[in-house]
Amino acid sequence: MASLTQLEVWSKIFTDEMIDHITFQSSLYANRECSNRAATVSPHEIRQFFRLILLSGYHRLPVAKHYWSTQPDMGAQVAISTMSRNWFMEIKKYLHMADNQKLVKCAAEMVKPCPAWY
Repeated sequence: MASLTQLEVWSKIFTDEMIDHITFQSSLYANRECSNRAATVSPHEIRQFFRLILLSGYHRLPVAKHYWSTQPDMGAQVAISTMSRNWFMEIKKYLHMADNQKLVKCAAEMVKPCPAWY
């Protein structure tokens, strides 16, 4: 594992199958639970979303929307060129890992993840 690059480690954790699952569940949640057909995402967009989340780990700003700021001391060009702020916020809003309708009622509250980014 020590000889792997950072991208190789990432690819071992976030496999194509996992990204496809997250893509499917997020789109399903947006369509079924929130009646938002416009929030259907692609695997490529999910990967881009997670890259921006990783960016926030070393390029800290007080609020997520500041990554798209036009102020020279705030904006992050990589975020601006990756996706629009509004689309990032839509993905964040509908990001889902499991089908709510298949969860056992008592376990449903334990599967809600903590916010990944404020």
